[in-house]
Amino acid sequence: MWKAYADRGVAVRTTLERMKTAFEMSPCLITGGVVTYVDFERNFTPLGNIFNHVVTKDLPYRDEREFRALVWQHDAGNKGLNPVSRGLRVRVNLQMLVECVIENPITKVVPDELRVLLEQRGIDCVASLINHRVTQ
Repeated sequence: MWKAYADRGVAVRTTLERMKTAFEMSPCLITGGVVTYVDFERNFTPLGNIFNHVVTKDLPYRDEREFRALVWQHDAGNKGLNPVSRGLRVRVNLQMLVECVIENPITKVVPDELRVLLEQRGIDCVASLINHRVTQ
């Protein structure tokens, strides 16, 4: 994954427990799931449950190991929400959600603007433990 996003990527470390706590102040009911990666050329996503399509992604993206948090309007707690054209603003406690940000082991650079925002919020930025070797 680092190679795919090396020119601009960082990693965000969190846990399911941190996510649950970080969204407690939101009036929305937040659900989520671990993304399943399938070969769309050979497999299909079962019909009948739209949630399957939201948490399924093509196999080439499997290195992302993604978890998706969702404001699912079909949940009774979310019936009264009024989404805007670009989505929905959700209250979240960033200090609780983000355990730390991990710098890119290839570039070893965290953009200055991001570093300032992390410092303002008291979120640590740490070096990656991956020993990246440059190959010619």
